[in-house]
Amino acid sequence: MKLNYLIASIVILSLQLGMNVSAEMVRTTFKNEPDGFRDIKWGSPFSSHAKKMMPTRSDKYVKCYSRKEDKLAIGNARLAYIDYCYWRDQFYMVILESRDVRELMGAFQEKFGDDNNCIDTGRFSSECNWNGDITDIRLTCSSLGKENCKAVLWSHAMAYKVEEDKRKAAEGAAKDF
Repeated sequence: MKLNYLIASIVILSLQLGMNVSAEMVRTTFKNEPDGFRDIKWGSPFSSHAKKMMPTRSDKYVKCYSRKEDKLAIGNARLAYIDYCYWRDQFYMVILESRDVRELMGAFQEKFGDDNNCIDTGRFSSECNWNGDITDIRLTCSSLGKENCKAVLWSHAMAYKVEEDKRKAAEGAAKDF
């Protein structure tokens, strides 16, 4: 059941990333825009961190790992997990989740700014987006049932490459008809 939820999360994220990449978006730098997560820079080779990584989930394009002895907290928010995801063995995105909604939302807004980037998406949920020149961040929180927040940080430049791979694969599949 948990594996199905994780796979569904990757599929939904891929669709969301596709929409972000293809749609015309306003790009601005934001406060403390990162060029990776913690000590790993976007585009870093997997081999640089392989000894510390354990596989968690993957799809045709992206492989995700947890890091041994990782600090599962951001500020006062305890994290359920942190997945470090690689595309073609290059660090591409991070997915993390917490049930400490207020603490995680507060930590993200303190670190990256809260300049009207959050919207109420209805049904007791909200979404915050930071779209920079280097990094895009989406924080989605829900207070319906089990409170939780899921954050995704990804390399803006690498998102285009992943989408290009998907486009080429779709074109190849279309030839099969």
